[in-house]
Amino acid sequence: MIAKILAAGGGVITISVTEAYINELVEGNVKHLELSPSDGAFITAPQRRHIFATLRDIADWSGEDKDTIRQNMRDDFCDKTERPTFSLSNTDKETARAFLTYLIDFCIVWGVPTKQVLYDRTEDIDAYLYACLINKKCTLCGRDGAQLHHYDAIGMGRNRTEICHIGMTGISLCPEHHSVVEQQGKSYLTDRKLYGIKIDDKIVKTYRLRGDNK
Repeated sequence: MIAKILAAGGGVITISVTEAYINELVEGNVKHLELSPSDGAFITAPQRRHIFATLRDIADWSGEDKDTIRQNMRDDFCDKTERPTFSLSNTDKETARAFLTYLIDFCIVWGVPTKQVLYDRTEDIDAYLYACLINKKCTLCGRDGAQLHHYDAIGMGRNRTEICHIGMTGISLCPEHHSVVEQQGKSYLTDRKLYGIKIDDKIVKTYRLRGDNK
């Protein structure tokens, strides 16, 4: 719930909320509220559009009612991030961004087919690229069994099976898109605002790469 501060001073804050919210507090005999500061930046139209589109995709995939999916996904998100419940009509921009990232991660992990490529929906490209790498999903089309493509050239004469991959950059691509990127170069990715992510221990284990210099 977003509340507007009307006055503050002397240890007292006066806020304005909807009549429906006041009734809810009265009916629940609520005596205390937990307050979180907000810069007033509310959810944007593109955020709301991408969230609802992703929720529809999840509902179509699961066969569940759209309203049920929206409530269940929101409740699970709030539980996992320890956030209070919120409304998509007036939540803050940061919460909307985090919720959208959560929904996109869910689609990647569970292989939910979507009507739009997910990199066009996400606001957190780093999180999207990392989730695709860890789950071996093609960054461009979402297919399973993606390969790790070295975003930066390894160099002539260097054996990929013997070098340490920690700190190098990679992106996950299906065989088809791997070939396309090999032929057309980085511009195919940068035109779509995609790039390589630094390889860490988890990525090394996922792709069975060498993670040390021994």
